[in-house]
Amino acid sequence: MIVVEISGEEQEFLKPYVEEWSELAAIKLERTDIRKYLDALDDMILCYGFDKKMEFYNEIGEGAQLIYDRVLDACDDYDDRKGGGE
Repeated sequence: MIVVEISGEEQEFLKPYVEEWSELAAIKLERTDIRKYLDALDDMILCYGFDKKMEFYNEIGEGAQLIYDRVLDACDDYDDRKGGGE
């Protein structure tokens, strides 16, 4: 079952990083795919998402963190629905 779909805008944002992290090419994520996707997104943030002093997010880090948070929220919503339906 699909938990979250990555929007066209998010796909476009992530496109430059797909060669390094193929998981980021996913458009529809099932529950079993989420951990690999978030791990790849986390690695991307660590490599490209900080300023030179590694103290604050740059624009890439801010955008990637928004996607990360949205995927986590979708997982929580999915788990709540699944738990409530049992």
